[in-house]
Amino acid sequence: MKTWMVLTLSTLLMACASSGPIPEQGKESVEGAIVNVKLATGYIQQGDYEVALDKLKRALEFDPNYATAHTVIGVLYGRIGKLELAGKHYKRATELNPHDGGVLNNYGQYLCQTQQYDAAFPYFERALEEPFYHTPESALANAGRCAIDQGDLEKAELYLRRALKKSPGYPPTLLDLAELMKLRGDNLKARAFLERFHATRQVSAQSLYMGYDIESKLGDTKASQEYRRKLIQQFPDSALTNSIL
Repeated sequence: MKTWMVLTLSTLLMACASSGPIPEQGKESVEGAIVNVKLATGYIQQGDYEVALDKLKRALEFDPNYATAHTVIGVLYGRIGKLELAGKHYKRATELNPHDGGVLNNYGQYLCQTQQYDAAFPYFERALEEPFYHTPESALANAGRCAIDQGDLEKAELYLRRALKKSPGYPPTLLDLAELMKLRGDNLKARAFLERFHATRQVSAQSLYMGYDIESKLGDTKASQEYRRKLIQQFPDSALTNSIL
């Protein structure tokens, strides 16, 4: 099970708004790119991917070197399953903005999602080296998730522990540490991390299924059935729900 954190659309909008003064030369093109990316972001949030894609292509016609446009279209291509195109645009964003920790983290995450594990970790490390990258816990958590998927649980724990130190209540770290401990067979620690995750008021089909599985292994029938009930009630259409019916 995966808990990948992607660059949020609200974060991308902040990047649009904080891009600094626009040179007079080419100002119209840059502003056209920014406006179209903002419109595309709204359409993505509404689930209207076709119109969003049109706006993003328009943004890149205005300014082919606008890194945020490449990142947002990468997100969109990822959502519609065109992973090769997503990777192309994520990489281009890193070339245009090589010192943006969020951009580097996003490309590293993409590389992991496409099982290019060894290529991914240098991008996470580059993100962590950037002094103005304000969410290092995201890169650390993504690196930990990547290591779990790669099957290197020792490396995963090192990254996730660093993420936990940076931000003790960061939900993706807590959920992945719960999974890591479960994979190691330490279900008591897995339970503790999962309880900390749910204490952040986050809940997902994955977390409820994990709770069901952990409590079943620990022999707590009452707790496992309560997780099962919540999973069925809150996520009736999930594949995980179907697996326990």
